[in-house]
Amino acid sequence: LQYVSSIVMIPIACMGFVLWMIVCRGLRKITDRAPKFSFFEILNAIGLVVSALFVGVSASVLRLVDCYMNPSGRRTIRAMPFVQCDTSEYFAMMPVMLCALLLLVVGPMAVFAW
Repeated sequence: LQYVSSIVMIPIACMGFVLWMIVCRGLRKITDRAPKFSFFEILNAIGLVVSALFVGVSASVLRLVDCYMNPSGRRTIRAMPFVQCDTSEYFAMMPVMLCALLLLVVGPMAVFAW
């Protein structure tokens, strides 16, 4: 849970921007005082958040592979010393890390390169 909660910042921020756009469009139908955001303005704001959080999210995603030798002789994850490397709990988190790596690290890099 600690690992997953640290890598969902960007999707939550993106959903917040999209929700804000939907709310503003609904309010514009009721009154003209609500701000009007175009799709491209929301996309620009999402890009700003993704680029601002990219390094932190990348570090959070990749911290699962940062194992080190504990003084007790066991290899553990540096950020989560209660999780030993090469155990079933460790390998159970690998699919989450790979999905997050593709969606949150490789995906934005591909979009920015395009």
